[in-house]
Amino acid sequence: ELLALSEQELKSKPDDPTLLAYRGVAQLRLGNADLAKVDLLKAISLDGETGWYHRELGNVYSDQGKYRDAIVSFDKSLLLDSSAHNSSGVYIGRAYANLCLREPAKAVADASEAIKLDPALKYSYVTRAEAYAELREFEKGFLDAKKAIELDGINPSAYLARAKLYLAKGDYEHSYEDALKVLSLNKKYWRASEYVLAIDLIKGDIAGAIQVADQLITQYPHAAVGYADKATCYFCMGDLEQAGKSADKALALQPDSLRA
Repeated sequence: ELLALSEQELKSKPDDPTLLAYRGVAQLRLGNADLAKVDLLKAISLDGETGWYHRELGNVYSDQGKYRDAIVSFDKSLLLDSSAHNSSGVYIGRAYANLCLREPAKAVADASEAIKLDPALKYSYVTRAEAYAELREFEKGFLDAKKAIELDGINPSAYLARAKLYLAKGDYEHSYEDALKVLSLNKKYWRASEYVLAIDLIKGDIAGAIQVADQLITQYPHAAVGYADKATCYFCMGDLEQAGKSADKALALQPDSLRA
């Protein structure tokens, strides 16, 4: 509805930066990050002093895996607009970017700031829980995961955060249960599929792990993830020839994929 409304209004006001930014937000929420980026960059070119435009551009960069660019945009947004509403969104966005950059201490600090400003932000607890898993501060992480689930019991990312904590702690059974819970809520949540695959490998069920990798390939035929995971399965089997073929396929699809 936001997309339709923005496009209707833009017919008479094609250079309105706020309308362009709203359309960009709508495109991002619909999974069209490239289109969102075009709109937000144009909005910023017309009005570079509105903080939330930069915040949403940061979210676009995170969606595209460009986490350092995301942090630059989040920092710019914070400088332009330090209001609680904008800052809470900036901190949680920057926390996620730092988590993805393997900077868990920074992620914890940013998520904590977001929670101070808005204790009802469920994703702040999810991100901080995952960061605590990286830091092996399990008790704190489980408290955050529990809080996230209390705020939204059908939020798959909350259960995934707890699955990550269980896996890092070596509790494979509970991690497996939470990963399956995630997939019951959203069968296309690929990170949960990877947890199932990883635990299958730990248990020695390579056939089960390969089946999960094949499901990822079916769901995401143009992404490296399924082929890279399948390469790992073959590697664990000692079949280096098949592992190499799968890894080559992953690289052909996404040459800049670190996992490939």
